[in-house]
Amino acid sequence: MGDIVGSEEYEQTDLQREFARLCKSINQQNKTSLISPLTITLGDEFQGIASDLSSGMNLILQMERMRISSALNFKIRYVLLYGEISTDINKKIAYGMLGTGLSKARQILEDSKSQHARFSTDVQNQQLNDAFANAFSVYQTITDQWNISRDAELIATLIKWGDYKIVAKKMNKTRSIVWKREKSLMIKEFFAIEKLINFIAQCH
Repeated sequence: MGDIVGSEEYEQTDLQREFARLCKSINQQNKTSLISPLTITLGDEFQGIASDLSSGMNLILQMERMRISSALNFKIRYVLLYGEISTDINKKIAYGMLGTGLSKARQILEDSKSQHARFSTDVQNQQLNDAFANAFSVYQTITDQWNISRDAELIATLIKWGDYKIVAKKMNKTRSIVWKREKSLMIKEFFAIEKLINFIAQCH
């Protein structure tokens, strides 16, 4: 489950169109990982059901990458929770379902609006929740410092190719300039924390 941080500050028509396009792209690329697709339940909120912990975590990281590469200038708040759904699961749209899992996820999402952290997990294992919280604290520190409206193309290209020399050639920039930006943007650290988050999810 998730929502857009400070959605009231944006032009609503453009925001909803971009948000809907983002959710649609994630659904199209992750049909086997989603039991119920990401569905916008309100103008700025979505929910869906992932097949397992690793898939759910990968969806969050992929959604963040896509948000950045698409130069979307809004941030998303996420909740990943393991819990019960007492009604039949709607596999076509994540709507009209009930259960303590959904209720708890919605409460966590609401409570997190008064906090700085954009990523919350409740997977019924406190050590695992703490590990995710620590990892995402680093992840958010790196990505929230990025100026997406200014540097989206450079960041997306660095993330795609992972080598400043290739990026310099593709973007017709000097190697030294791209190398300095790669360091200041902490791209290598971004890759490292992404891998760590996925590793934690895959090991449990």
